[in-house]
Amino acid sequence: TAGTPYNGCSGLGIFSFQEEQELAEQLSDDPLMNQMAGNLNKAGYQQKSGTINPADNGNGSLSARFETEDGRTVDLEGRITNGSVEQITAGSNVSMPVPDSLADDTRYQETVTELNRSGFRQNGGVQTLTRNETRIEEQYQTPDGKNATVSSVIRNGTVEEVTVHTEEETPLTWYLGIILLLILIALCIFAGYRYYHTLSQDDTESENQIPEPAD
Repeated sequence: TAGTPYNGCSGLGIFSFQEEQELAEQLSDDPLMNQMAGNLNKAGYQQKSGTINPADNGNGSLSARFETEDGRTVDLEGRITNGSVEQITAGSNVSMPVPDSLADDTRYQETVTELNRSGFRQNGGVQTLTRNETRIEEQYQTPDGKNATVSSVIRNGTVEEVTVHTEEETPLTWYLGIILLLILIALCIFAGYRYYHTLSQDDTESENQIPEPAD
């Protein structure tokens, strides 16, 4: 069945075609979708479009786009199993709102503050929600292109992990090693050229040498 547009209502919304009404009604109060939609609504995002693709026995998939008045967007993809949303993945190329439990976490606050102090600015991220776990990957970048990723894990409403991975600057010794290697290659090429050039000169002199007359 082709994807069916829906309008926002109680998180997911009411779908338009009768053949999909049963699944739509099951999803309209889905806690996982309402959690995501609630976080986005709170941050000023409103649902602008969406589709539902039923399979069979209450299974299928859904997608939606949420947007702010200034044009920022978040795209959602959901997997439906037995009439319930089993997993939602949300992605954006701008900063995304995070759950309150993470926003209030001291480790997370300190990590973001340190990145901002070092010149990093968020330029996107991905959030994956299941019933008991939320995984968040936030991308940061400096004006000169250095990247960092903040990874957070929330289980049953509790922040369990906040880690940051920053691109390491290339060590000076690495550059020196490359330079020395290039110098060595150049010396080998030059030595080979001199060697074969000398052999060529010796052969030419031997060919041009006038033999002495026999007695």
